[in-house]
Amino acid sequence: MENPITTEETGWTIASALTSAAGAKLVIHCGHFTLGTHPDAAKREAGELALIDWSRPGGEVVAEDEAGRALLEQVGQARALGAVGRALIKTWAKLQPWIGRWRDLAREAEQVAELPGGPADPDLRLGLAMRAVALQRMGVRGDIPARHSPRPTDVQGIEADAFDIAAVVAHVRLTDNDRAALAPVVQAAPRPALRVNPRAIELRQPASVEPAKPVRLKPVWTVQSADRDGKPTERVWKLPRLHAWHGHAIWDFCTSRPRYRLFVRLGGRDSDSYQQTGITFNRIADMLDWLAENPPRVGAA
Repeated sequence: MENPITTEETGWTIASALTSAAGAKLVIHCGHFTLGTHPDAAKREAGELALIDWSRPGGEVVAEDEAGRALLEQVGQARALGAVGRALIKTWAKLQPWIGRWRDLAREAEQVAELPGGPADPDLRLGLAMRAVALQRMGVRGDIPARHSPRPTDVQGIEADAFDIAAVVAHVRLTDNDRAALAPVVQAAPRPALRVNPRAIELRQPASVEPAKPVRLKPVWTVQSADRDGKPTERVWKLPRLHAWHGHAIWDFCTSRPRYRLFVRLGGRDSDSYQQTGITFNRIADMLDWLAENPPRVGAA
């Protein structure tokens, strides 16, 4: 079945996200381009945006009207998606709810982007990770059509705005400009260290090739309490959906021992009720190593 979200519509939505983020005073960098408020004072006061090409002397303004669309045409859909995601991850400013949902998606994808494999270009890498997370979000809640008529206010637990974002991001396609960012990686990559056994139809890894070391995810802490100086005394990291221990959370009791304790969520997916598992460590590295070596036998709720 043909995807009802067209490339044109997807591009328009991503361009809209780029423009909205830049309008919220965020600066978006992608390659040698910068999208943000206009460098001319009068136009900046009027709220106009500009796309600057730093490969030209002095950084030339190459687009003013539809600056987000212009960046999309220059770098590609997936790279532009990753660029706006990187800009949103870096800000803690209060944003409009719609832009905030883009940031939530980008922050979850940031941990996926740290896993082995994928392109070297950071924007393209994050953009593809955002697409993977969007697909997983929709898959967790069942096979959801890309568009409903009329659009529901809630689809299997997804808010209408979040649903629209996930549907668009999940169907982002690589453009020619995105593939150009992949080309240098493909040319420089070593020949595969796998050889094919045609009789067994399997891939065997030579003994001389050492297995890749697992990559630790970077904790994303939410402060629960702090002292009068603002220093955290308790914080929590809810493990992301793509983690083997999804449904669990690590509490950091900053001034207590054992410091790091593993909790399991009680109830449904939206529950904020947790119970201790009894698994504790004084070092976060030890906790992460233990989680990697002991995947749960039964998936969390």
